[in-house]
Amino acid sequence: MEMNQFLTLFADSVDRLNQQVPAFENQGNQYKPGIGPYGEDNIVDLVINDIVSGTMPSNIHIRPGAPVRRELGLNNYVGVNGRAATPDLVVDNNLIEFKICRPLRDNGEREDTWFKKVFEPNPQSYSTFLDVIKLCRFRDQYDPERKWNPWVVVIGFERQNETDYILDQYFPDLYGHISTNMVQLPYRHFLSFTRDMGTRHPYHQVLKLYGFGY
Repeated sequence: MEMNQFLTLFADSVDRLNQQVPAFENQGNQYKPGIGPYGEDNIVDLVINDIVSGTMPSNIHIRPGAPVRRELGLNNYVGVNGRAATPDLVVDNNLIEFKICRPLRDNGEREDTWFKKVFEPNPQSYSTFLDVIKLCRFRDQYDPERKWNPWVVVIGFERQNETDYILDQYFPDLYGHISTNMVQLPYRHFLSFTRDMGTRHPYHQVLKLYGFGY
């Protein structure tokens, strides 16, 4: 499946699920209704199950375990520490790592660490660029025939008529600057999708989906 097609399905599914999912609960905390407060893994699980609507096809693997990674030829997919790593999603020959970009909390207050979680180039920060380094290391060292297409997908949420944290001002320009000049791993493809999800959640109202292919 081409990533443009997959991310179109992904964006449509997030928009649809936003109206359906119950309010997120975590460790005794209940958040406002809508998909925006959900965690990264929760969103990926919900979306993939929504897209396939039944038995998981053999070409889609959510966080594949070691046996599946060996079967797929991904046993050399490792983190910066050299330990085995697990991609968030495998779709056909696309290796995908996701990152949430959510400047505002459930109550509308600023999330103090959101910028660092997405843009800090130091791999020790566990930011988006830790995933970039993992993907590109595998590409360069273990995939000389370019069998796999490495992708980082940022799932962003902002308010309608946002004025303070307009994510399009950061993607792709700032992201690209960091990736190219600070991490020395320029992306090769960029895809962007926007869905106005309405006002079910007071702050996570617009989906901004950004895909960077390496």
